[in-house]
Amino acid sequence: MLKKIGMVAVILAILFPISIFAVSTSTLPITARSVKSDKDRKMVLSSDGKIALFYNKGASDSGQLYYITSEDGGATWSSAVSIGGSSYTSPNSSVWKDTLNPDPSKRDDIFIVVDGYFKVWLRKMTYSGGNWTLGTQTTVVSSTGGTPAYSNCSIAVESTGKMWVNYCYYNGTTEDVHITYSDDGGTTWKGDTAGNANEPQHYVLETNVGQYAGPAQVFIYNNNPAVFDARTAKLMTFDGATWSTQTIPGVSSAFSTYSFCLTSNNYIHFAWSTNGANIKHTYYDGTTWPLGASPNTLQGSASINPNLATDGTNVWSFWSNTNSSPSDIVFKKYDGTVWDSTATQVTSGGKNKS
Repeated sequence: MLKKIGMVAVILAILFPISIFAVSTSTLPITARSVKSDKDRKMVLSSDGKIALFYNKGASDSGQLYYITSEDGGATWSSAVSIGGSSYTSPNSSVWKDTLNPDPSKRDDIFIVVDGYFKVWLRKMTYSGGNWTLGTQTTVVSSTGGTPAYSNCSIAVESTGKMWVNYCYYNGTTEDVHITYSDDGGTTWKGDTAGNANEPQHYVLETNVGQYAGPAQVFIYNNNPAVFDARTAKLMTFDGATWSTQTIPGVSSAFSTYSFCLTSNNYIHFAWSTNGANIKHTYYDGTTWPLGASPNTLQGSASINPNLATDGTNVWSFWSNTNSSPSDIVFKKYDGTVWDSTATQVTSGGKNKS
């Protein structure tokens, strides 16, 4: 069974479903890379309504990571602040808003991890007086070049302050998911455990610690490099001593983008798209996957990039409806039993509806 951990920290662009309708359409003062946008662009919303947007410019700026802020719902934006970069021009990053912290004054602090191929590093952003202040960059793992190499990093922080970081570890032949943790705020790191050591030959496309921890959960999907449509969605759980891995039932081997969240009853909800053809949903109750091989279908065709959000009880799934050009964002709500029968449209012609 999963350990009781309290409310989920939601850190993606859609932090709370109603906030979408309060944000007017605006042009951001950045030119950021468009590929891997789910990893390269992230938003965090502070408790007093300030937005922080994280992005990188890719090869045009040596992989530098920046953030900009808005205090008026996205109508205007601050100048860019550099967080740092790496010699690798396409780094991946992960941000974590410290919502699980028992001290309310620290719940707007942000942790950032970035992989630079031969290094994964961490910075903390402390929130005070309506502004974030960057802390010193510290190293999670590193090598001198060549191998090992690191990519696809993610971070989660427990209410106790224990920090979990996972990443793809390449030893020159195969790639595996590794997990490490820190009990002292990121000064020292322990473990560096190959959580999926029983499957040494798979190629990791994506890893994510997720929006919660304690014990840390990790979703992964993998791919046989010789057979593109041989992916497997998996859930890894940690009982405080060992990791266990299980395949998520009902997920097509051709699935691509995905999202997941944890509700206050400790159910894990997982949504995915199958090569842009449909949006599906299933959930884990701590023991089994009740839907088995028959997941819910939210949209049957021309849909991609699901994004889950929760208030602890209800779950919303947002996704891109590619029936329109440009694609529009739509959503459905799940009350714990059934999904809305029809999707609600958020944008029209690629712009927010008034």
